[in-house]
Amino acid sequence: MPAFIIGAIGLAASIGGGVMGAQGQASSAKAQAQQAEINRQWQEFEKQMNLGIARGKMGIAEMDRLYRNKKIIGQSREMQLAQQRAAREQYQYTTHQFSRNFRQSADLAKSSMQSRGIGRGGTAAAISNQQIINAASDQLRMQTNFENQMDMFANQRNQALSQINARTADAPPMYIPSTPIPMPNTQGMVLGAALSGLGQGLGAFGGMLAGGRQAGDQSSASAPNNP
Repeated sequence: MPAFIIGAIGLAASIGGGVMGAQGQASSAKAQAQQAEINRQWQEFEKQMNLGIARGKMGIAEMDRLYRNKKIIGQSREMQLAQQRAAREQYQYTTHQFSRNFRQSADLAKSSMQSRGIGRGGTAAAISNQQIINAASDQLRMQTNFENQMDMFANQRNQALSQINARTADAPPMYIPSTPIPMPNTQGMVLGAALSGLGQGLGAFGGMLAGGRQAGDQSSASAPNNP
């Protein structure tokens, strides 16, 4: 068989073998990349699902915090108003009764002094002034007690308000998507293998042709010359 035909067959076989091998490698690389992308997408799905659950829990915790705070504020305010209203009504009733009793006591003392003949003069004035001083002192004490009660109710509400939770629920971490897995350039792999096989085949083919020429030249040189 001529060397040219043998070389052509070898060249085609070299290129074909390289291309088939490259196609196998390309298919394997593509399958691995596709599997890696599937795994990445599944991980992204799990990440998003877990973040969704975390956000839901955070929302529930935040709603519960706000509800409890609102309840503390409302109940403490209602309690303070009820206590203040009751204390104010009691104070008004007590001062009214005190004024009524003071007038009655003053009238009784005046009548008693008149019956004794001391309705006028320094003694009557001294007794009357002492009654007024004592009454003013008692009124001041009642007013001070009332104001102390108001302060106590305000302090009780402040203690209740100190139970308010001002810390918001912890937010889940920010979602940062991962980078998709790039698909390999299989066309480049096949083309590169074909070019590599072509180069190797051409080299072998050239070597075969050169060897054929050298053998022909040697045969011509050794043949006898006819006279």
